[in-house]
Amino acid sequence: MHYSTVEINIDMDTGKRRFTVSPIMAEIFMTLGDGKIHTVSEVIKTEHAAHLFSLIHPKVKLVHKNPNVPRILPGDKIKLNFKHTGPRHQRVQLLGYKAPDEPKEQEHIQVARKQSIEAAVVRIMKARKAINHNELVTETIAMCRFDPLPADIKVAIQSLIEKDYINRGEQRSQYVYVA
Repeated sequence: MHYSTVEINIDMDTGKRRFTVSPIMAEIFMTLGDGKIHTVSEVIKTEHAAHLFSLIHPKVKLVHKNPNVPRILPGDKIKLNFKHTGPRHQRVQLLGYKAPDEPKEQEHIQVARKQSIEAAVVRIMKARKAINHNELVTETIAMCRFDPLPADIKVAIQSLIEKDYINRGEQRSQYVYVA
């Protein structure tokens, strides 16, 4: 897809600068041109976050963002950088930006991870029949394709105890597989 470009002349503290940008970036410049601090939600729609990210990126630094973290949230404060010292004429390219996952997607990921942890625990218990807690946690972490938190593993173990897949052994820290 081809985007049109806009040339903008801005009087910076360091002299006049010309920028070749996308129309959405030009709209961001127009909004921030008053020199005031704005929130991200006042300036852009969430689907245009990649354009703002391109202006905030450390290689460009045309817009200051607070807090200075690599993700863009609606409540973040932004302001045009009038002390920009780049070239007199600069083309600002659209950089890659991955928007944060939606809550539904996050929930789906959490459910899938929980099932994966439970499946790993069951596989380990089937093979070992009896194992102590620390060994089970270590082997589960090694078996999963992601790094599960020990607290998540503990929740999965408790869930499997409630479902009668495993029981506690004579010692409190030991688990026994129920066939």
